[in-house]
Amino acid sequence: MTARPTTPICARFDSELMASDSTSVCTIEAMDYLDLLRDVENRLDDDGLNQLNEALVGLEKLYGLRYTDISREQVVAEVDIDDRLRQYVGVVNGGVMAGVAESVAGVAGLLAAGQHVVGVNNSTDLIRPAKEGVLRAVAKPIHTGRSTQLFDVEITNSATLVARSTMRNMVLN
Repeated sequence: MTARPTTPICARFDSELMASDSTSVCTIEAMDYLDLLRDVENRLDDDGLNQLNEALVGLEKLYGLRYTDISREQVVAEVDIDDRLRQYVGVVNGGVMAGVAESVAGVAGLLAAGQHVVGVNNSTDLIRPAKEGVLRAVAKPIHTGRSTQLFDVEITNSATLVARSTMRNMVLN
C-alpha cells in the first residue's frame, strides 16, 4: 500500500486546520480506492470487494463496514449492530446512519466520476430505530455530473427502512 498523494486540498487542510503535532488525514497509509475502482466496467468482483474491505480506514473500519456489492447502478454495504454503535438508550446512533450513508455514496461517486469526490451535503432522515441485527445501506445515483453528484441512500434493518439520506458529492479535479 502506498500513501495517498498530497493534493492542494490536503495541503490547505494540513496547514490551516491541523495542529502541528497532529497526523494528516490526507496521508494515511491506505490503498487508494480509486486505484481499485478505476477499471470497473459493470461490477466489482469478489476479489476486488475483499481487497477494498481489507483496506478500509477511519470510520468505515471503526463501524465494521463491509461492501457487499459495487456496481455502476448501486453500492451496497452492511454493518453489524453492536454496542459500539448504540446510544445509551440501546438504539443505533443517528450519526452512524449518516456516516454509513456518506461512505457508500462516496464510493458510488468515486466510481461514477473516475476521480476523487468528497461529501458536501448529507441530509439523513432517521425513520425508525434499529437495535440489533445488520444495517444494509444501498446508494443509487440521482445525478452524476462533472462537478457535483447526488445520491439516494436507503438504510434498512431486517428489510425495514430505518434511514434515508440524500448525499451530495463534489468531484475533485
